[in-house]
Amino acid sequence: MVRAYVLREGDTIKDIMFTGTMHMVPGDALEKLEKEPIGLNVNENIIREKIREWFGSGVEIGLMGEEQLHGIIMEACRQSYQ
Repeated sequence: MVRAYVLREGDTIKDIMFTGTMHMVPGDALEKLEKEPIGLNVNENIIREKIREWFGSGVEIGLMGEEQLHGIIMEACRQSYQ
């Protein structure tokens, strides 16, 4: 189970944090996933492209695929509006 928490200002991601049990490769993948979305617009296509970039660079998150990670991040973005 992996959760994401998003802090945003308007439609811009200001901070993101992941929690749960995750096996990630390379070792600094979590740091990368929590750092690189900062400043991105909360837009499904922009976030999807960033995720493709991560997975294309060799990031592995256990058995999680791109669409699963996208869903987790977008849900956190939706929750941040409430």
